Amino acid sequence: MTFAIGTPFSHNAGYHWDGQGRTKVENDVQTCPHCEAVILMQEWRKVEGGRMNGGFCMRCSKPVCGRCNVKMQTEGCIPFIAKLEKHFDMTVKLQQFVKEAGLEPATSRPIFSGLVGV
Repeated sequence: MTFAIGTPFSHNAGYHWDGQGRTKVENDVQTCPHCEAVILMQEWRKVEGGRMNGGFCMRCSKPVCGRCNVKMQTEGCIPFIAKLEKHFDMTVKLQQFVKEAGLEPATSRPIFSGLVGV
């Protein structure tokens, strides 16, 4: 009996599109907790050009993509859900400010209101 040892931190296989976007491929995949990019676990820790393809976030306890690994060195851990919540909160606050400041656009009157007196 032969056992295939999987990659660390992966639970199940997933599907992703190949490089040309033509066929679906089954592979060990996860999504980056910081940007939701697909991480191919077999290539996650490969070193190419003196740089790793990914890293590991100790706060999230999950693997991150290479781009977020570089950002994490300066910005720290910012999960994707936190980015969405921040954007939603800022949008709501902006709408409240516009309403309280009286800067809402005036409602336009219809040009044609129907036939009058017919």
